[in-house]
Amino acid sequence: GLFVDGRLYKGRMGNAGEVGHLSVDPNGETCSCGNVGCFESYLSIDSAREHVVATAGAEDVGAALSSLLAQEDSATRDWALNAGRALRRAVAALENIFDPETVLIGGGLPQDVLEAVVAAAQPLLPTVADRRGRAHPRLTIGECGRDIAMLGAACLPIFERFTPSFDALMKLR
Repeated sequence: GLFVDGRLYKGRMGNAGEVGHLSVDPNGETCSCGNVGCFESYLSIDSAREHVVATAGAEDVGAALSSLLAQEDSATRDWALNAGRALRRAVAALENIFDPETVLIGGGLPQDVLEAVVAAAQPLLPTVADRRGRAHPRLTIGECGRDIAMLGAACLPIFERFTPSFDALMKLR
């Protein structure tokens, strides 16, 4: 999601922050959205599932990826490297467009898998946003793990109800 000036930004159709369909590889495969080289084709639970089924025939994506990484499986190492390269490009695009304080990565993949992908994304590409000092790392792994989407959804009604509207406050003058 995108928080702009302390508020969730939904966009015209409610899809703002859908970075999965940001094109990170102009020569990549065609995505289900019709675009080419979408970020989620490289780093998503679906991408991980495709890799795990093809490599190990397993259904438990997280455990299988962790196990394959621990075994130093070359195909899984390549998957993580490709995911890291895609993440590197996505972070650069997001920084140049939105100038965020930090980019958080999280979701349904295990911590060790996320750590491998973030390591593969290093060094991050230089961006306009990175030319000055910062208090937070450019890219970090979120601390909520698999529950992040559920926690975010649960917080939205509370956030909407109790966060003051800047426009409403300005009308009080």
